Amino acid sequence: MRKRGFKLIRKTLRWLHRKRGTLDVPLSDDMTSSGISKFILRGRGEVRESDGAFIGVGDYDSELDAYRLRFHIHGKNYLGGKEFCAIHSSRGITNDMKPGINDTQYIFVADQTSEGVPVIDSSTIKFKEKTAYTLACQVRYLSATKPRDLKLTFNYTDGTSYTPSMNTYATNFTECVSTDPEKTIKHISSHVGDRQVTIYILANFGIYEGIHTVHADVHEPYVGERHDILLEAPLYSIGTAADELDLLTGTLTRKIKILDVTSSLYISETDTDGVFMIELGDPARTDIGLIAPFGMLTEDCESGIMLSHMGSAICFKPPGNLENVEEIREYLDNNPFKVAYALHDPVTQLSNAYVYLPDVTGKTVIDVLTEVDPKICYIEYY
Repeated sequence: MRKRGFKLIRKTLRWLHRKRGTLDVPLSDDMTSSGISKFILRGRGEVRESDGAFIGVGDYDSELDAYRLRFHIHGKNYLGGKEFCAIHSSRGITNDMKPGINDTQYIFVADQTSEGVPVIDSSTIKFKEKTAYTLACQVRYLSATKPRDLKLTFNYTDGTSYTPSMNTYATNFTECVSTDPEKTIKHISSHVGDRQVTIYILANFGIYEGIHTVHADVHEPYVGERHDILLEAPLYSIGTAADELDLLTGTLTRKIKILDVTSSLYISETDTDGVFMIELGDPARTDIGLIAPFGMLTEDCESGIMLSHMGSAICFKPPGNLENVEEIREYLDNNPFKVAYALHDPVTQLSNAYVYLPDVTGKTVIDVLTEVDPKICYIEYY
């Protein structure tokens, strides 16, 4: 009997890893920009309590008439001294006396009228709920008076605030001040205090998550970049369906549609008195509900709305016991509304939205700085 020989072929496997988050996405020490194969953001839909509007991931910019997605890629330090200097000097806090700015320090005197001006808000750092943050800094003064303050106030979402103050005559000190871990920071604002000249040493400025007491133990140079992406509409979700943006290629997949229900749509009567059929144009998934300013259509409801059996239209009973198409058109002329639903066939397009990931070495997290947190944001890498 003839023997056959077999050879063992050794293959080198490339293991695929994934990091995911909502408010932030952690990065790994073994991650490189060249090894990243996907960077995906999935939308989330919420009904805003104040006005009942259906909102998604992306904050409206009225000047650009677009929705902005902000990303911040950084290390342990959330904010560097130069970045703080640029923000602080741009908020109209030092109009009376021009601040002194160079590569090493920021010298300013706060205006008497600048008390409470927001300096660091959710567009810069999206502070986590009930989480302490530490400001680590080196500050100098020109006069030997006390107490000392940092010309900053931490404002909490419960309406209280904390203004750090040190009972010392020192004209140069390095300090760590931490916020209450049981409270959520709303923003950090300017504090006028005694209006003495305050000097921040830029290289020793930083903001860190958690409680830290020793500057030398926590501080590291700021390493980070910020990216803004503009979209025509936010990224939404309903149930398991969510808009998806590939941040490496710019591919945008819309799975949610927002439809303006007006008299211009095709409307027909049904066999049920007071209930009308309004064509959607783009059919909906019938296994996922819709978002509308009306309750569910039932047999005995005064008004309600629901998807048709095939998902090609909505069945709508407006208030007021309307009897014919002319009456509902007149109603919609005066009372247009929006519905959101999951598309039966998602629409994919190539947008100009993408993030170029810089060298991720030394960076630990990617923050998504939007009012509504995404449903998920993840990176796949080899």
